[in-house]
This record gives sequence, C-alpha cells and structure tokens, in this order.
Amino acid sequence: MGIYSFDVKLTLDETIKRLDAGIISGTITEKIDFHEINSQGKNKAVVMVYEKKYFRASNRLTLTLCLEELENKTHIHVIGISGIEKAITGNGEASEKFTSLPREILEDYIIE
Repeated sequence: MGIYSFDVKLTLDETIKRLDAGIISGTITEKIDFHEINSQGKNKAVVMVYEKKYFRASNRLTLTLCLEELENKTHIHVIGISGIEKAITGNGEASEKFTSLPREILEDYIIE
C-alpha cells in the first residue's frame, strides 16, 4: 500500500481531466467510482477510485484519490492498494508504479 499527498496549481476540474487521461488511457484501467461533495461555499471535494486489472496474475490494484479544491490550488491525497501485489512482480513494483501515476501525471503543476 502506498499513501501520499501533494498540491497542484490547477483547478479541480483541470486536475480531474488530466488524471483521467493519464490513468485510463491505454491501460486496462477504469474509474469505478466518482463522488463529488459540494459545500455551500465555492470549494468542493471529489473522491475517485480507479481499478487496474492484471489478468495473468489474477490481481487488481485500486487507486483512491481524494481531491479538495482550495484557494488557488487543488490538494490531492493518494491511496494505492493491491490484493496480492507480490504475485505480480515479486516485490510490489506494479503497485508502486500504479500508485505513483498521479504524481507523475501532474508533476509540472506540483506546488512545493
């Protein structure tokens, strides 16, 4: 399991579009859940869950993203989980790679 957080200088909608394009494109991955929370103010939050299937190893990885639109930035919290990650590569490499995708996709927009 991998867990980390970071902020980007993008709107929530821009962040979602970039993540969907980068995570789903060209892979056996689908978005299996999307939940949006709107407050009475202008800020909103989204929870998205992606699932990647590895048919040869009969394994699935899930990537849960919690995104919160804040003033002039979006905060992203990432949780990657695998059922039997060692069966894929022997060391969990596939799980780590899948979990690191959000940071790689958004690296040009990360606020340090």
